[in-house]
Amino acid sequence: MAKNMRFASFNIDVSNKQVVRESGYHEFPCCVPRWMKIPGGPYGIGPVYDALPDCKELNETKRMEKAAQDLAISGMWIAEDDGVLNPRTVKVGPRRIIVANSTDSMKPLLTGADFNVAFTAEERLQASIRKIMMADQLQPQDGPAMTATEVHVRVALIRQLLGPVYGRFQAEYLQPLVVRCFGIAFRAGVFPQPPESLQNASFNVRYISPLARAQQLEDVTAIERLGANVANLAVIDQEVVDLVDTDEATRVVADALGVPAKVIRSTDAVADLRERRRKSQAEAQQQALMMQAGSEAAGAAGQTAGAALGKQLAGG
Repeated sequence: MAKNMRFASFNIDVSNKQVVRESGYHEFPCCVPRWMKIPGGPYGIGPVYDALPDCKELNETKRMEKAAQDLAISGMWIAEDDGVLNPRTVKVGPRRIIVANSTDSMKPLLTGADFNVAFTAEERLQASIRKIMMADQLQPQDGPAMTATEVHVRVALIRQLLGPVYGRFQAEYLQPLVVRCFGIAFRAGVFPQPPESLQNASFNVRYISPLARAQQLEDVTAIERLGANVANLAVIDQEVVDLVDTDEATRVVADALGVPAKVIRSTDAVADLRERRRKSQAEAQQQALMMQAGSEAAGAAGQTAGAALGKQLAGG
């Protein structure tokens, strides 16, 4: 019997009404994501739910088109039962001879089918289904490389269309799946034992999929716009630059773009680098001042010696 597990599991013999096995799970073993939820109920629906009427209508239209196609290819005939031709037994086909009283006893009949109506209806239904399934809005870019503005617009569109869906998908599918897999791997000894400071601590999962990156690119766009506006305002007032923490802005942009952590220096490394740079600049400035003072002293001494020599020559 499983103990100290959050979720119980029972195998029941229905015919004998007996519990044949009792166990449990540390984490919920099933992931049930929903595209969207029906208000007031637990069940979920998706785009196919909205597109189902159009799908059924399209299938029915195709069925009627196939029937009309059969009539258009095979033809439909009208025959007169004149005592010579028996329409009930005659069979129309290639290399057949049909005995009739006259040529008017049997002739083709126009069906009145219009394939253009079927084609128009199919195109309309297919366009509606593609729109509901967002296939026409999320189609891949096959043309030339997009500009930065086009990329931002496309990312904004994807974020607008799939943002709410991605949030629910992340909460109802990715998060339980990661927690379940991590728990199984941890209990199997795949991961080493954590230090005491991390015992019984919760963890957060960071997703690096393209859609997750697309959501984070909103921060990058906002920072870029802020930088452009601050640069314009700095022409009028330089102190406006003090409002922006450029170090933190750079770290946010690097994180959103998925830059490897080893590329970005730590806070302590940046502080040490800047301190060494300040010391180097101070030493260089001090040396420049000393050289300037030495040059001025040498110039003053030369002027004094020249004046004394001039006096001696004048007195001589």
